[in-house]
Amino acid sequence: KLIKLQEQVKDQIFLVMRAYIEKPRTTVGWKGFLYDPNLDGSSDLQLGLEKSRALYLQIIEMGLPIASEILSPMATAYFDDLLAWGAIGARTSESQIHREISSHMPYAIGFKNGTDGSIQIALDAIQSAENQHQFLGMNQQGLPAILQSKGNPLAHLILRGANHGPNYDLSSIEKIKAKHQTDLPPLVIDCSHGNSSKDPMKQPEVLKQIIAERTVSNVRGVMLESHLFDGQQKISCDMTYGQSVTDGCLGWDKTEALLLEMADQLSQSTLRQSA
Repeated sequence: KLIKLQEQVKDQIFLVMRAYIEKPRTTVGWKGFLYDPNLDGSSDLQLGLEKSRALYLQIIEMGLPIASEILSPMATAYFDDLLAWGAIGARTSESQIHREISSHMPYAIGFKNGTDGSIQIALDAIQSAENQHQFLGMNQQGLPAILQSKGNPLAHLILRGANHGPNYDLSSIEKIKAKHQTDLPPLVIDCSHGNSSKDPMKQPEVLKQIIAERTVSNVRGVMLESHLFDGQQKISCDMTYGQSVTDGCLGWDKTEALLLEMADQLSQSTLRQSA
């Protein structure tokens, strides 16, 4: 479905498939496919590593680039050759080791603002990731090693909203610029989380406003939490195939319609600018 949609919108939108295998937790809960692929609490991490890599390879062979969150420093070495884009979450952007790892990655990395809305944490992280580091990691043989990074020129900022409200609109972006007295790095807007008040059905509203303001807001990309079916469900013995077991998501039908509308708006905007 996503491959077919990419062909339809290829002149306006470049799609990257979110295939997150780790789930950060405020307290406890299912930590993702990598840690518990059987969804039964058995925590078969060996199987999770094997199945996660096999899944990524299958997606790539279908012709889709992959996006994932960079959470476990140890796990990155198993997947860094397969990802096209990575995100550092709101709770991890301040972590020194994640900044060092990001400086070593061969793909673009986005840092989210803090859950309290703090942008400075992410700006500091971007500056750190752009520079060279020496840090303790794992080599290609799986042994502890001192790694030397070159710096990541593709580090950028993800605006994901905050506990107190959204920060995706042009007014919020201008306030951020004024407060920090600096031009912001390239932006990716997370249409979910604080920007949608954690209501997945509000993601279309967020995206439409971003598209309307994109020519003056330095936005280079957007993130949608999408699955085959709307909503979310708890892990149980009787689950609906294709429905999220973590965050609530937008279903495929709504996602497809939204992206087709987005592509049409971008196409019309391009025609107006060239006229």
